[in-house]
Amino acid sequence: MRSALRLGPFRAASALCLWLAAGATGCTSTAPIPTALRGPYRPAPAVQHLLDPRPVAQGPSWVGGDVAASIRISDDEWIWLFGDTLFGHVRGDCPAGQVFCGVRVDRGPDARLVNNSIGRMRRTSAGFAPMRWSWRRSPSGEPRAVFLSERPGRYLWPLAGAEVDGALLVLANENTRASGLAPVANVLLRVENPLDPVERWRIDQQLLPGFRPGGDGAAISWTTALVEDGEWLYLVGTRGQATTADTVLARLPRTGAARIPAARAFEYRQRADDGSISWDSELQPGRLAPLRGLPGTTEATFLRTAEGWASWQIPPLRFDLRLLTAPALEGPWEDRGAVYQVPAPWSPPSPGECAEPRQRRGLRGGRPTRLVHAPGGETTCPAVRFLAYAPKAHPELAGESGMVVTWNVNVFFGTLAQAEDAAEEFPGFYVPRALRSRGSAAAPIP
Repeated sequence: MRSALRLGPFRAASALCLWLAAGATGCTSTAPIPTALRGPYRPAPAVQHLLDPRPVAQGPSWVGGDVAASIRISDDEWIWLFGDTLFGHVRGDCPAGQVFCGVRVDRGPDARLVNNSIGRMRRTSAGFAPMRWSWRRSPSGEPRAVFLSERPGRYLWPLAGAEVDGALLVLANENTRASGLAPVANVLLRVENPLDPVERWRIDQQLLPGFRPGGDGAAISWTTALVEDGEWLYLVGTRGQATTADTVLARLPRTGAARIPAARAFEYRQRADDGSISWDSELQPGRLAPLRGLPGTTEATFLRTAEGWASWQIPPLRFDLRLLTAPALEGPWEDRGAVYQVPAPWSPPSPGECAEPRQRRGLRGGRPTRLVHAPGGETTCPAVRFLAYAPKAHPELAGESGMVVTWNVNVFFGTLAQAEDAAEEFPGFYVPRALRSRGSAAAPIP
């Protein structure tokens, strides 16, 4: 899902687009799950400490953002991409050892809200330092997005990135207020100098060839993930919409990809009339060959392991984090089951929570509640208020073994005001939540 933090309908509805198919239908396999990736996954407090918002001496604090894709740009520095970003003030009167226990979100027509921001994480001899967030500023000091569209009336939601020959490449959706959740274009951004402060970044951009707008089930988008594998840089995309979406691939030669490539440099994985699959420079949407066992998704991580490849998903309107593996990026992929269950308050209440009459607190102006008939009379029980989404792997934080995965939570078909309420009512809302796999349970942060 991409966030809905914008003036107008809150983009939480796009969690429905995180996985545009309800589940994987991969082949049956007896291959063991890689030890480092096995569940159950558990919260990782040491990693969470690095990601949580922090008080600042002056100006607003970063208090929430999604995407949370991390890209290594030097031996000891990583850039994190964030989508729509909330700003406010972080409580500093927390219990000993706790840096984050609540926020006050900046609100109103001049609320500090931008469509994207970045984080920097550095590793020192003592280990990883906490995240440092960055954004541009207006002449009056107000936060502004790092990545801006070259086309008037449009804005960018970054989704994935990679470092190539010292440059940072970023895939982003370009949207308008009228288009809502549906992108109107895909954009490839190139940051020539990612080690510099963002106000000095030199950014080139081009529209990606092969994008097709939605509306008739033939939508094609290439911003799900950016994956390096050998001599190629793969663009993972989707064809179709909703439960009919497929995962499809395009690619670029890695050599020279640090420059803005020409349209003819892109190749697409397509199927011929005889059923054979090849890479072609001319896109024919009906011939794109989907990856077997991997439903279409608007954002994901694809990670090479010693045994093959791995990815993660939270199916739409569900609260289980699932692991998928494949012997090769091109598949076949298979669903290896749930490795984590999203807990309360993010998951919906169980029937037992509404067995006794009681008034439950809800979001101010939030989702309607439903009446439940209990032995003592009627009580109010909240409907589903949140959606979990955007699982991303961060091997740099896993230590010597195992895996660290983050996920995020947004309001369910809510507004910006309801998201602001949730951020203040539920500490941790809209902040990436860190998990460790069983294989890394004892691994320290390097």
